Parts: sequence; structure tokens; C-alpha cells
Amino acid sequence: MEHSSAQKHDHRNIGIVSARFADKDGVSLETYKWAEVFRRMGHDSYFLAGEMDIPQGIIPNGKRLEDISRVDESFHFDNGQIKEVYNSCFGTEECLAGKAKKTIDGLKDEIRDNVSRFVDDFSIDLLVAENALTIPMNIPLGLALSEFISESNIPTIAHHHDFYWERKRFKVNNIKNILDAAFPSSTKNISNVVINSIAQHNLYSKRGISSSIIPNVMDFENPPDYTLDEYSLTFRKTFGIDEEEYIILQPTRIVRRKKIENAIDLVSRLTEKACLVISGLDGDEGNDGYLKFIADYAKEKGVKLILTGDYVNHTHAIAKDNRRIYNLRDVYLNADLVTYPSSHEGFGNALLEAVYFKKPLVVNRFSVYEQDIRPKGFKFIEINNNEIPEDTIKTIETMISSPSLVKEVTDHNYRIGKEFFSYKVLEEELSKLL
Repeated sequence: MEHSSAQKHDHRNIGIVSARFADKDGVSLETYKWAEVFRRMGHDSYFLAGEMDIPQGIIPNGKRLEDISRVDESFHFDNGQIKEVYNSCFGTEECLAGKAKKTIDGLKDEIRDNVSRFVDDFSIDLLVAENALTIPMNIPLGLALSEFISESNIPTIAHHHDFYWERKRFKVNNIKNILDAAFPSSTKNISNVVINSIAQHNLYSKRGISSSIIPNVMDFENPPDYTLDEYSLTFRKTFGIDEEEYIILQPTRIVRRKKIENAIDLVSRLTEKACLVISGLDGDEGNDGYLKFIADYAKEKGVKLILTGDYVNHTHAIAKDNRRIYNLRDVYLNADLVTYPSSHEGFGNALLEAVYFKKPLVVNRFSVYEQDIRPKGFKFIEINNNEIPEDTIKTIETMISSPSLVKEVTDHNYRIGKEFFSYKVLEEELSKLL
């Protein structure tokens, strides 16, 4: 393992706060990477959220999860009161009712006190707000953090993944004053970090707030073991996938902006036998029936659709129905091709995962990809506006049937990933902020 090369800083206790640390969503995954790099830099990380599923590797030796974290249900956007507040604020422009205002103020005060207690209990020197000051899923949490950070003057990094103005569901609202105050906050002791140059431009043009760019990263200095071991070799049998079937992997949550119907179209047009594996769970961007639509569409197109989201986590285990639980490495190493047809992404965590695990990738040219990723020189199979011409299908079939071509392309992509999107890059950027 390569050792840290960035300049060492005095030890700090870093408190990382968010609505949740769970599942395989991009915010949680990037948070774990930041915590790992903070550890390499000599700092200790502590966590505060409404749900906690920190990978074992992030927990220091000799400690338990409860030794480094606090769980507070009022932080989670699925909390009943938080959902009521959300529903009273979005989808309407009618003035916010007095009862809702009172609820927001009460929850804000409760959460602020819990943040203060967390900071005191763990002697926190620096806060990192993971998307909690960015997207208004939990309005009292954003207000509480803004107030506490301002009053305590604690140094803070606000790590922004996706702003409310990037999502249609937040456009109609009755809380513009709250959004301006806390999403994000303009408090002077906050260093703002965004994950792409478009967000940086928009944050400054809309709010006059300057920010640094730190892209999503993978640990390219330490490649994984690419050998299918005894455990990962059981993946096909567990999900009823024949040995001669190509596995096309859609490694995302099931939400509309991921445009999974286009991955289904792609698989339906392959001449070889193939199935589409979706490794993410049904999404948290509104219960809009997208999962049913995807299932029905796959059936209509004659595509074998396999949903593995309930069986993919950080560590191997056995589920309640006696199926095996796999990790991301197992899933990627079993895949022959990765699809990423999203119409919009803040960056694209799954894109870097495909590079890290050396899998060919089909990617739609969404705006951040065009601006920040494509110019780096990756060799991906590109589609534009999710139109898949026949020659692209032929390119895909040539790729997946040629191990030597896959190796040539993925080795090249790995080198690019290591240069621009590695833990070393993250450490250098965090060193500037610390």
C-alpha cells in the first residue's frame, strides 16, 4: 500500500454530519473515502446522522461503531416529522402555515443542541457537512447546522453533491428565505466544496459563494484483486444467470434520471444472450412508480432483469432468505459491461467504479461528463441524448467478445483515473483546506 505523500497536519478530530450514512448512495460512498483519507493524514473521524452503516474498514482497530458515532433519528429525511415539514414546503407556493413554522423551529433547536453535544462529546475540531447544507431533504437539519456553525465559529467544510436548483421537485416551494439561508449557508467559517465545475459556476452566479472543486475519487493507488474468488464465483448461480450469458451491469439506484430504460433497450438489441443486473435499490427521489415501469418495460422488451440491490452491501453475509450478500467488487468483477445512461449526475461515482474494476463502460454524455470527465481522455463507449445507433451496438458486441480489447481499453482508463481521480488527488485537495 502506498503511503501518504501530502504534508502532515496537526491531529484533528473531524465530525462528519449528514442525514444518513447508509446503502450505496454516492454521498455515503464519498464520505467513507474522505474518512479513509483523513485517517491516512493522521486525523480521526466521528459520525453523526439519522442512519449509520459505516463499513468496518472505516472503524479504527479496537473500537466499535458506537464509539465513533451518534445516531439521531431527527437527522433522517425519512423521519415522520421531517417528512411532514418537507411536504408542507414543496409542491406549493402557499404561505407556510404557522404550525409548520413552529415545527421547523422546534426541530431546528433540538437538532442544533444535538450537534453541539456531539461536538463536545468527541472534542470535534472541524465539521464536515455532507450534503446536509446542500439539498433540502431535511430542512430543520440545514437550519440547525447553519445556526450552530455561525454561533460556535467552528471551522467547517460543506461538501456539496447536488443543489436544490438541480432537481425539478424543489422548484415549486414556499421557503425561498430558508433555502437562501441554509442551502447552502454563506457563513464565513464554512469552506465550500463542490464536485464539478458546473456546480462551482452556478453556486457563485446564484449565491455569490466561492468554492473549491474536489471530484469523486477511487483508491487507484491500490487496485483491487481482479480474480474471481470462490465467493464471487457464486454470484451467477445465486441469481440464476447462465454461464454463457453476458452480464450487463447498471450499478445505480432505480430513479428516473438514471434512464435505466435505455439500458434495457441496449440489452434487447444485443445478438448474444445477456441479462441486465441492477445493483442499486429503488430510489429515494419520490415514489413515482419508476421501478414498476422498469420491470414492465423489461418484460415488454424481452430482457431478463435482475434486481440485486437487497443483496449488495459492504461485507459478505447471508440474507434472511438465505441468499448470499455480495460486495461491489463481486458485482463488478462478474459484469461484462457497465451501462451509465443517466441524463444528469453531479459527478458519477459508478463511472469511476467501472474504471477501478476495469470494466468497459457505456456512458451517456450528460453535462458534467462533457465538462469535467470527457476531456481527461477516457475510452468509453459514448451515446448522446440516449440515442443508441446500430454501429454503437456493434461496437459493444465487439468489445464484450474480445478480452484483449477490454484489457487495452480498461488499462488505459485506469491510468487516466489514477492521474485525475485518485485518493492522492483527494489528499492534496483536503490538505489545502486544512
